[in-house]
Amino acid sequence: MNLNPPQGMRDFYPEDMLFRNYLFDKWREISRIYGFEEFDAPIVESADLFRRKSGEEIDEQIYVFKDKGGRELALRPELTPSLARLILSRIKELHFPLRWFGIVQCFRYERAQKGRKREHYQWNVDIIGEESPIAESEVIAAAVNVMTGLGMTSRDFKVRIGHRGILHDILKYHECEMKYFNQICLALDKRGKIADEAIKEMLKSDGLPESEIQKIFKIMEIRNIEEIESIIDNKSTSLNNLKELFNLLEIYNLKDFIEFDIGIIRGLAYYTGIVFEGFDVERKYRAIFGGGRYNNLLQNLGGKDLPAVGLGFGDVVIKELLEYKNMELKTNAKPDIAIAFLSDNERDFAIKIAELIRKKGISTDLFLKPEKPKKIFSLCNKMKKRFVILIGENEKETGSVTIKDMNSGIQEEVAINDIIKKIAP
Repeated sequence: MNLNPPQGMRDFYPEDMLFRNYLFDKWREISRIYGFEEFDAPIVESADLFRRKSGEEIDEQIYVFKDKGGRELALRPELTPSLARLILSRIKELHFPLRWFGIVQCFRYERAQKGRKREHYQWNVDIIGEESPIAESEVIAAAVNVMTGLGMTSRDFKVRIGHRGILHDILKYHECEMKYFNQICLALDKRGKIADEAIKEMLKSDGLPESEIQKIFKIMEIRNIEEIESIIDNKSTSLNNLKELFNLLEIYNLKDFIEFDIGIIRGLAYYTGIVFEGFDVERKYRAIFGGGRYNNLLQNLGGKDLPAVGLGFGDVVIKELLEYKNMELKTNAKPDIAIAFLSDNERDFAIKIAELIRKKGISTDLFLKPEKPKKIFSLCNKMKKRFVILIGENEKETGSVTIKDMNSGIQEEVAINDIIKKIAP
């Protein structure tokens, strides 16, 4: 029997769950601070829901199957289509703008590689019903605060921001043929990931003439908003939109975390304006998180046109990045206290002590059968317990317990009324 999980999937042992739960708690904490409400949806949806968002080609990237009733279903590859479905189902009852978030498991049938699995957990944050760039600024600020909460600084990561409309305006200025728009976007997206010569060959194979390729590489050299201002005038709605976002993010004190990047493209059929991605400064990894403005999704699913901004932040890349930087993977505390007894005669007394401590909200691991002291301390050392409470016949008779500090090795008798003071000073 093959004991490995399915290809591209993961097992989560207790030590893995410690970090996962810590990350989820951080996502929930920041969501609450920024005023987002949590929602969820089925892990299985109608396959057509994802096709209407991404096209028929999505079938190659997702797990599609039929249930016993012949209905075509899919494991969700992302949460946003479900979000749109929920909103459309109750659109007359909801009050906009909505600020919703979800933490869900997603599945994609893709080649597993560095930073990408066939399943991952993702934090989605969305604001529905607000046209102003303040929606983008709120979502970006929330993501940056998660990163800093995990110990990252502006020396570790940057949020790279682009705008689909600005790219369109620049291409028009350079008199690029707009029939090549998708190929141009793909080339910009590949810059820095593959060699420039490979990009040129890719564009040639797509039928772009040499004159167009030269224009594209000139556009690739744009590094900041000031350069854009010198190319297109301030009547550009897209440019003013982007400038407003950068001004807002300065008010959030996030100037050191953000950069303009004309090469941030994301889904061509989905995003309609500002787009952004968080990357480690060394660019050793895929995007840590990404998102942007998607104003057409609800309309594409048959509903009214509503402005929307969203972000997806997965659990795979951030864990790999923290490990690469040798940063402490903070975790929620494991049971720090162990209570052991030497014979069955002391079992009931040990249970009472355990419950006394647990009533104070302290995580306590109770041994389930008698053990010898040597084995007790050996096991507790392996489990990295801080304190071991040892109960023998003498302790039961005197109304006290023996407490050993596993860090210092100091062992002492403590009265029952003083146990909490000792283990939780």
